[in-house]
Amino acid sequence: MVASDEDALICDFAETYHILDYEALPLKLRATLASGLRDNSRSKLILHGREYAFMDEVLMHIYDLVHWIQWSKTEDGSKNLNRPQSIFDLMSPDDESDYASLTPDDLMKALYG
Repeated sequence: MVASDEDALICDFAETYHILDYEALPLKLRATLASGLRDNSRSKLILHGREYAFMDEVLMHIYDLVHWIQWSKTEDGSKNLNRPQSIFDLMSPDDESDYASLTPDDLMKALYG
């Protein structure tokens, strides 16, 4: 984690454990504390190459789906005009997947298997 982004690890240790000088700790204790950081900590997000925590992404998808359902019931929706822009697409710089085609069933499968 130190190699990925030491500043993020310092911030996580300060926020989570109130430790400002993590280098004063024994290496094994540092490793234990680092592994105990929550999954949405800066360090773990960087380590896994993610920009947002999983639940934040799920909430963005839910927002997009609810917004799309609301739009689909309007006159514009029946004519496929002025489709709402995806908040997830706005927040994601890289377009690795086509999230615009995600259906509620796909979301349920992703969440619950």
